[in-house]
Amino acid sequence: MTSRELVYKTMRGESPPRTPVYGWVRFELEKPITEAFGSVENFEDHYRFDLAHIFGGPYAFGKCLESLRKSGEAITPEMLLDIRFDPIHQEDYESLIQSLNHHRQRDRFCYVQTPGIFEALNDVFGIENHLLYMALYPEELSQVYQKMADWNIENGKHLLDLHVDGIHISDDWGAQKDLLFSPTLWRELIYPQMKRVVDYVHSRGCFCSLHSDGCVKKVADGIAELGLDVVHPWQESAGMGYDLYLERYADKFAILILKAEAAVVSGDEMEGHPGIIHPFLQICSDCNCILHDPNRVFENIFIDPLEDIFLAGVHHNFESCIDMAVTQFAARNGIAINLKGVCQLLCLQNSHL
Repeated sequence: MTSRELVYKTMRGESPPRTPVYGWVRFELEKPITEAFGSVENFEDHYRFDLAHIFGGPYAFGKCLESLRKSGEAITPEMLLDIRFDPIHQEDYESLIQSLNHHRQRDRFCYVQTPGIFEALNDVFGIENHLLYMALYPEELSQVYQKMADWNIENGKHLLDLHVDGIHISDDWGAQKDLLFSPTLWRELIYPQMKRVVDYVHSRGCFCSLHSDGCVKKVADGIAELGLDVVHPWQESAGMGYDLYLERYADKFAILILKAEAAVVSGDEMEGHPGIIHPFLQICSDCNCILHDPNRVFENIFIDPLEDIFLAGVHHNFESCIDMAVTQFAARNGIAINLKGVCQLLCLQNSHL
C-alpha cells in the first residue's frame, strides 16, 4: 500500500494498517534539520512521510492593487468591486508543480493550501477595517466575497486539474475566546461563498479541509453543514473542548488536533492539569490518526527530541510520544511545558465524498 492509498484509507475511516505520518517542520527548523540530515527532504524521506502540505500558486491582490496601495488611501469594499482581481496564469503553478512531482515520486498524499473568503481580504483592507466593513457595508462586502469565491474556484480548477489530493482552505474566523464577528454575519456573508467553494472541490472528487484558528464553536454547526472533510485545528486552548467534538461532530468531520499551543508553565501548573491528555487519548483510541508535528515548532527545539517524537509516532505509541517530547524539551531548556504543547494528531474518520 502506498502512502497516498494509506491516507485515503485513513480519511475514509477504513482501519488502515498503520498510522500515517507527516510533519510541517521547514518553517522554523530547516537549518538544524539540514545540519543533521542534509536537507528537509532527506528528513521527510528518512521518516517516510505520508503527506505533503504544499504552498504556492497565484495571488489575487498583486498588480491589481499596486496604484491604490501606493496612494496610501484606505481600500473599501466599493473600491474593490471596481477592480478585477489578478488573473490566473498556468505559469503561476510552476513551483507548486515541482513540489507535487517531488512528493508524487514518493507516493505521498498531496494537499495544497489555498485562500479562503475572509482571511485573504485582511491583506487588502487590514483586519480592523475589514471587521468594521462587515458591520457598515454588508451588501458591498457580500459582493466582494462572491468575487473572492469566484477567484478561489478558478484557482481550485487549476489545482484539481493537476490532480491534487486535497484542497486546504485557510480562513481564520476565531479569536482566542470567541468569533471575530457575529455568527449572524458569518452565516449571511461568509457561509454562502464558502459553501460554493467546498461544493466545487467535492464535485471534482477531492477532499476539502478548513484551517481556522481560535474559537469557532458558535458556527461549528455551520462548519458541519459546509460538508468539510477535515477541520484544523480544534483549538482546545480557545475553548474548543474535545468533549464537544466527540459528542456533536465526530460523525460530521475529522479534526487536526492542535497539540502545539506553546504554553510554558511552572511545575505546579503542570501537576494541576493531570487530565489534560485524556481527551486526546480518547480521540486517538476512537479515531484513525495521522501523526503530525506542531503547527509551528519552537525554533530552539533540538533535533534529538524531534526525532523521538516521530519515532514514537511511527510505532503508534502516542502517549510515549507526548511524554518523550515533554521530558526532553523541558530538560534541554530548563523549563516545564504544558502537556498540550508538544504535538498534534490529525484524527480522520469520515469521508463526505
